[in-house]
Amino acid sequence: MNIFNKLKNKYINNSFWMLFEQGIKMFSGVFVAIFIARHFGPTYFGVLNYIIAFVAVFIPFTQLGMSLILVRELVESPKQRKEILSTAFYLIFVFSILIIIILNTLNFLFNKGGEIKYFITLYSFGLIFKCFDIIDYNFQSQLKAKSSSQAKSISVLLSSFLKLIIIYLDAPFKYLIYTFFLDLVFLALFLIIYHWQKKQSNFLFGFKLSMAKKLLKSSWPIVLSTLSVILYMKTDQLMIQYFLGDKALGLYSSAVRLYDGYTAIIFTLTISILPLVLKFKNSSNEEYQNLFIKFFRYLFWGSNLVALIVMIFSTSIIELLYGKEFVGAEKVLSIVFWTTSFAAIGSLTSRYLIVEKMEKKIFFRTFIALCFNVIMNIFFIPKFGIEGAASATLISLIIGNYAIDFLDKDLELLRRMKTKAIFLS
Repeated sequence: MNIFNKLKNKYINNSFWMLFEQGIKMFSGVFVAIFIARHFGPTYFGVLNYIIAFVAVFIPFTQLGMSLILVRELVESPKQRKEILSTAFYLIFVFSILIIIILNTLNFLFNKGGEIKYFITLYSFGLIFKCFDIIDYNFQSQLKAKSSSQAKSISVLLSSFLKLIIIYLDAPFKYLIYTFFLDLVFLALFLIIYHWQKKQSNFLFGFKLSMAKKLLKSSWPIVLSTLSVILYMKTDQLMIQYFLGDKALGLYSSAVRLYDGYTAIIFTLTISILPLVLKFKNSSNEEYQNLFIKFFRYLFWGSNLVALIVMIFSTSIIELLYGKEFVGAEKVLSIVFWTTSFAAIGSLTSRYLIVEKMEKKIFFRTFIALCFNVIMNIFFIPKFGIEGAASATLISLIIGNYAIDFLDKDLELLRRMKTKAIFLS
């Protein structure tokens, strides 16, 4: 029997709602970004993306890799749900406060211009609300993504509406930054509302030190690997701003925003199948492997098809969405979309390593890829401009998500599954 004929309705329904939410997030994010870019121009759009990139580098330290670890722990130990959620909540809360202090210390030491420092500080205080993301992970583990997806979709639509109001009223740029802070507040608020309505476990009481040690032991490799991924995604933007300035960053970011929207859907899809993968691992090893091969194949070749279409119409896409002021970003758009196939493989690889409890390997792989990315950006950006940054991302993703498998004997099975998927064997 075909493995996909065995999918239960609950898995399909769970994946649908997670993808629906990401679709809303992608559409709203890209749609609003286009209006922001058109209204404020490449320079201010570059400033906005620098602020977002600077804060994003610190987010992995606040989240402690819980987006991956908690789903696994809650699926495997449902009787300890209250203790797991409560412990994770307080760990994230405490680490968020510490990271906000460190972030703003570095902000005031290294960033020039009082206005940018203020914007970064304001946006960074929103990180304290990230502890409520555990509500989302709880719903995912129970295959009840509909609830958290609806909460996140409402918050995205509301914050998007506020951004459009700011643009319509021609308000100063600083008010736009306020709405990005409110993004995090709205998300926490609606997650709490849905958590209360669905009568889920009370996570305010139940913290256990032993559970904290267990979660941190599993999470620290994820934190480091997630940091590597964020740096991987944001270092190019920080370096473009340093070498080429805000306008060049604005052009680059216009293309990357479209790429981020697409890869967010891929990430959500691979997250949504985690409970399903765990079920197959416990029942049939052959079907477990076949499941991964099929997912690798569909994600890789589906992404290549999307990249081909984007490359053909890249100039028209940029001019239509952003206007002639952003001409110059079309080559970046073409290059970054060719990275999506290996980004998809990398996202699914992380799920495999989580299931196999080889979290430490995730950090090693992403750190190697990050090193290649940073070194190439140092040479490529001054010589080739924003296209050089996009090319560095492509090469480092190929290295980090496929080539490196040949150097690890423990991942021989993973390499064979990927090879079968890529070469249709």
